[in-house]
Amino acid sequence: MHAPDSQTGLAPGWRFQAMGHHARPLRADEVPLLQALYEANPLYFETVTGHGPRPHEAQEAFDDRPPPDMPYRAQECLGLFRHDGTLVGVSIVVVDLMAPGVWHVALFLLATGLHGHGLARALYQALEAWAVREGAQWMRLGVVVGNTRAEHFWWRRGFEQVRLREHILASDRVNTLRVMVKPLAGRPVAAYLAQVPRDRPETDLP
Repeated sequence: MHAPDSQTGLAPGWRFQAMGHHARPLRADEVPLLQALYEANPLYFETVTGHGPRPHEAQEAFDDRPPPDMPYRAQECLGLFRHDGTLVGVSIVVVDLMAPGVWHVALFLLATGLHGHGLARALYQALEAWAVREGAQWMRLGVVVGNTRAEHFWWRRGFEQVRLREHILASDRVNTLRVMVKPLAGRPVAAYLAQVPRDRPETDLP
């Protein structure tokens, strides 16, 4: 086993760590672990889609990429692991989405039994610090209106709403998304909107 980096304390391949947990990219052969996590923790899916996770939910999340009109540099499906190797969460992060310096959190899910103990907050703070080290200037995400717990979590992390969008799921359910942005490097939201016209509140883009 390789020694941790002397500056970050991270083992090779790890992206960040907090409270005895760490994040690293999931391998293709670990998708069944992600599916098992989804099935053991259906609350997110029930809230957002109206039903539990589908049989191929994890594979679709692992393979999914932004649409062609939303260019990006990289995407990572990060498993959130206890240091004993147990998968307890996942975060999908898109790098330089639509503009340099824009990082997008496509998913941030932690096992329901770990909610309310500060772990989600600590892991997100570690994710954000990693993103800043790698050049992120803004963090972006979408949260479903009515997913109250998630809405409160992201407001408390310092995100602000830039617009509302409708999102049609494969089941034909229509959700309203709050598109939210947080400046990370002293660049205001106005500078973000200058680079990402899609998210301007007045835009009529689909």
